[in-house]
Amino acid sequence: MKWGLRWELCIIIVFILCLLVATIGLNRFGLLSSDNDYIRYIGEEEGDTFSYSELENKVSQAGSRYYKSYYSRGLSRSTTVSTNKLIDAGYLSTLYDGKGRRCTGYAYLTTSGSSFGYVKCPRYRSEGYDPTNE
Repeated sequence: MKWGLRWELCIIIVFILCLLVATIGLNRFGLLSSDNDYIRYIGEEEGDTFSYSELENKVSQAGSRYYKSYYSRGLSRSTTVSTNKLIDAGYLSTLYDGKGRRCTGYAYLTTSGSSFGYVKCPRYRSEGYDPTNE
């Protein structure tokens, strides 16, 4: 009977050690970090000091320059210009958030020449962002 209890205790200890090693390994690969929590799109991440409004302003300014170059006679109706189009035209550089993740978006151009920037990052989306405008 003693051999059975010792054997069972050894198996339990080995199992616990395997769980410990697996947990450490998953943590090193970042699979247990808080970055993989359910994504919240509206608003900034808790504790995030990166200002997404800077990205929105960059898109807005690039949209204004684009408007002045391509719509000198004005617009008959409001339109959008994607960040990809702004990048290709040379008005904007690729957008990255505070952790180096790529962001996309668009500039909303009004008939009066105003421009509003909207961005979508892996863990952020501008309020009022419409994915059909990309």
